[in-house]
Amino acid sequence: MLKGIFYSSSSGVKFVIILFLIVFCFFSSYLVGIILVNLFYNVNLFTHPEILYEINEKNISIIKLFQLTQSFGLFIVPSLFVSFLMYYSVSDYLRLNFRFSLYSLSLSVIALLCFLPFTVLLANINSGLKLPTIMKDIEEWIKNAEFKSSQLTELFLKANNFGSLLYNILIMAIIPSIGEELLFRGVFQRFFTEVFKNIHLSIIFVSLLFAIIHLQFLSFLPRFFLGIFFGYVLEITGSLVLPILLHFINNFLGIMWAYIFNNPTIFSTPPTNLSKTTLVISITGYVAGLLCLYLLYRKRKKFISL
Repeated sequence: MLKGIFYSSSSGVKFVIILFLIVFCFFSSYLVGIILVNLFYNVNLFTHPEILYEINEKNISIIKLFQLTQSFGLFIVPSLFVSFLMYYSVSDYLRLNFRFSLYSLSLSVIALLCFLPFTVLLANINSGLKLPTIMKDIEEWIKNAEFKSSQLTELFLKANNFGSLLYNILIMAIIPSIGEELLFRGVFQRFFTEVFKNIHLSIIFVSLLFAIIHLQFLSFLPRFFLGIFFGYVLEITGSLVLPILLHFINNFLGIMWAYIFNNPTIFSTPPTNLSKTTLVISITGYVAGLLCLYLLYRKRKKFISL
């Protein structure tokens, strides 16, 4: 029986298994994506792989389908496989439970909404960071990569009808929130907590990975901060469902903003020249968000002590 076969294995063995499954599922989903694109669009990505890198409105539907497939293969599928092999219950391993109160849910959502202005401030700080002159070539590469990523995001966010909006919500909010939280908070945070023997260090390290893997370095700080927030919500509440919901709400709000106000640059263009009022709102929101987390933690302590 394969279920839980690596439960008692060393951290080194578990790491190799996790890495192997992620790589295997990634390449498998890549192949599946190629097959689906050929099936639905009659385009052969084996002979025309450049289509995935030519960012324009003509290719965006193909890129969307391919990314949807890879999101499943890179995040969701390996997380489920790892959980199956590492533990005797997939849901228990990933902490996929609904054992949280309306109070905890409300505080978590309020904390997220309070933190959002602060993430805007972080995005502004992040966009103004300059590398040393000796690293000028690296900085240029980062800017070029960010520009292409911004182009792709803006095309993704364009929705001319309600059906396109729902599709955007699926590929940019529902699937990423489930997949990324399963892998980063569900698998990695659990694994590195076992390795480091320290929850705080594990949360910080996994949040770094979470920010880096997006390959959007000019929005590194906001993602790093949100990763830490999601990580602590998981540890305080004991439920991965809450970080998934929070991640979804964060992405969903951006998508709806772009749709309602016809502003597809919401994810890709950080604001500049922040006013003093905006600064005060950001700091106040940050403090209010921390207060919500404290109340959530205090509620958890009372529950445990009962």
